Amino acid sequence: MSAIATRINLLDLDESGLRNFFQSIGEKPFRAEQVMKWIYHQGLTDFEQMTNLGLALRQKLKLIAEIEPPRILKTQTSADGTCKWLMGFGGGNAVETVFIPETNRGTLCISSQVGCALNCTFCSTGAQGFSRNLTTGEIIGQVWLAAQALGHERNGQRRITNVVLMGMGEPLLNFDAVVAALTLLRHDLGFGLAARRVTLSTAGLVPGIDRLRGAIDVALAVSLHAPLDDLREKLVPLNKKYPIRELMRSCADYVSAKHKRSVTFEYTLIDGINDHPEHARRLVKLLRRLPSKLNLIPFNPFPGTNFRCSPDESIRRFQKIVMEGGLIATVRTTRGDDIDAACGQWVGKVLDRTRRSEKFANRRSLIDDFGVFMKTTRVLLVLLLFLSACVATTSGTEEESANRKAAETNTSLGQGYMQRGQYEIALEKLKRALANDISYALAHTVLAVLYETIGELDKAETEYAAAVKYAPTDGDINNNYGAFLCRAGKGAEAAPYFLAAVKDPFYQTPEIAYSNAGNCALELGDLDKADSFLRQSLEYNDKLPLTLISMADVSYQMGNYMRARAFLQRFGSVGTWDEDSLLLGYRIESRLGDTKTANRYRQELLEQFPDSSQASKVSGQEQE
Repeated sequence: MSAIATRINLLDLDESGLRNFFQSIGEKPFRAEQVMKWIYHQGLTDFEQMTNLGLALRQKLKLIAEIEPPRILKTQTSADGTCKWLMGFGGGNAVETVFIPETNRGTLCISSQVGCALNCTFCSTGAQGFSRNLTTGEIIGQVWLAAQALGHERNGQRRITNVVLMGMGEPLLNFDAVVAALTLLRHDLGFGLAARRVTLSTAGLVPGIDRLRGAIDVALAVSLHAPLDDLREKLVPLNKKYPIRELMRSCADYVSAKHKRSVTFEYTLIDGINDHPEHARRLVKLLRRLPSKLNLIPFNPFPGTNFRCSPDESIRRFQKIVMEGGLIATVRTTRGDDIDAACGQWVGKVLDRTRRSEKFANRRSLIDDFGVFMKTTRVLLVLLLFLSACVATTSGTEEESANRKAAETNTSLGQGYMQRGQYEIALEKLKRALANDISYALAHTVLAVLYETIGELDKAETEYAAAVKYAPTDGDINNNYGAFLCRAGKGAEAAPYFLAAVKDPFYQTPEIAYSNAGNCALELGDLDKADSFLRQSLEYNDKLPLTLISMADVSYQMGNYMRARAFLQRFGSVGTWDEDSLLLGYRIESRLGDTKTANRYRQELLEQFPDSSQASKVSGQEQE
């Protein structure tokens, strides 16, 4: 049993590693070349079939080694021929690998991490969080499995002609395992691919690019996505640490060391964000002195994003400007989008160690669980689950940066004390945070929540307003201020803040702001406006329980009882019944004359919430 537990996976070893392995077990180093041919040229994993190895060696290898690729958990094939595999590695983790067939080549896109340690705002993989790096065997194993699944062309040539590390993960954060896998891709005894047919894509990890330059000769692709630091920081947070100027220097050095090979810059075009003509002109200035190609990628939407793909005319206009400026620019054809295999759509099974996926889910489900107006202290504190992620840290002088860090620390402490009910200490910490940095919008927001919790509504409003002042375009902050105004009975003033929230392209839950706006209008008795806002909420998420129950309420008040019933039924399939929804169900069915169903709602209301005011409204009544 112990021998099996310590078996070494030979897919984890390149030629050098295999030679050392055979030497360590008392065998000749040339056995490495023999085994590599069996693994990569013949596709074998059974040592018994490696007939040019002696029987004793085969028996020894069976005890101490294995050739263990990942397992294919699921296969999907697109209408355009794109093939996607979900590959499992045990422990509940899995990644996706995609093959894209073209007339003269076949490109395999592989992953280097389970999830991604970075958090690019336009990428669905980033929203899943990060579990771990893949081993060399797990990386090269994706290619090995795909090669076996795809077979060969009629002329005997392999269908995989190009391999790109553009799947899940940042390859340069898994440097050693990735370089070993790249070595096997390039090696004649491995997959034998030329340097130009192996591409590593990075989000711009400058030290990794510099290190890669001296490690192996492969093509380099860089996810740029913006020509200006302030915009790129929002799209690719790594830019805060390695700004564009440093990135361009690193790319220039890479090209210089690789015999004038160009760098491919990937640029995802997002409507209204980075697709303006001025962005194109800035891009020309940035890249015109660097041997490069520009790959323009139409944004591929995924659930939970507020970003939208640039219109075709914007994409063509952008391409025209950069090409007239002297750049080589192609527009990537979207492939495999019907099976979510297009760029930016990749997901797998990630046992997230960063809690990023949990925070993303919390942001999207907050309204489902707790309602729009957040009337209780418990629910107000739920705001803090995602407020800490919604205000970006600004860069500046060292002193400004130190002040901001101190403000962040004191705000975090204030949140903690508030959640434990130690309001006086929380108040002290939050005031200290603002003394550190008066412009830190998150501190104002948390202080506003605290004041509202203890009933000091005037002070709460002052702090909510200050948060908006210092972060006027932030979607979460605008939405929170609007919700406060509704709770404070100032619903007529709230709508502009909800609408400002949905205009923020980085606001990830526009359905919440629209739902808030609809419920606020409903509170004011403006049914037409409420109906309009709630419909817009459903366009983003048609399974949001609070929006569905609110639509049922609006429909009921408009006298459209059949539509009210339909929305109530949709709510019942995704939401949790409470006293308000049960009372509404009772009223709707009473109006429709369905006494049996009305009485069922009435009975559930009386049994589950006997002391509620809603129960008193139906007590002793058979129908309204």
